[in-house]
Amino acid sequence: MPINRLVECINDDGEISEGRLKITTREEIERKLVRKNKNFSTSEAYGDRWIQVYQDTLLTVAKDREFKGSSFRVFVYLLARTCFENHLSLNSVIMAKNLGMDDSDVRKCIGLMKKKGILVKEVDSEGFVKWRLDPNCGYKGDMEGKVYRKESGGKLYLAVNNVSDQVVE
Repeated sequence: MPINRLVECINDDGEISEGRLKITTREEIERKLVRKNKNFSTSEAYGDRWIQVYQDTLLTVAKDREFKGSSFRVFVYLLARTCFENHLSLNSVIMAKNLGMDDSDVRKCIGLMKKKGILVKEVDSEGFVKWRLDPNCGYKGDMEGKVYRKESGGKLYLAVNNVSDQVVE
């Protein structure tokens, strides 16, 4: 009978891969996690249903007393609904329906995340407002050419139209 546990495998190159799988034998682990001389990519493992989340952000949110139950639920929902390059749809009516919450409560939670800088406002060339997840929280997609640091070790910024001297702050 398969069991569900966190496993690590070391391939022939000494690289470690890990994941949560239902397994019965060590051979199954190696077959599912590591191909000979090639690790699974994120998209091979999860399709398009993944996001990188920075652990420090999770700790900060967990310790923040303003993030109570409903705020934390909306935060996790937004992480789960983040599209590539951190684009988000902030339709509070749909979110409220999906979370079984009042629309006004969802709007308050979104306001808190805007205040905390978790949500970044972006206005495109036609004047339309778009919202994105702050890249200091996490990122979905290839960051190359789309996220920049103004100084070494400093805060991450989203590029506007992939131009590093035009960043969303």
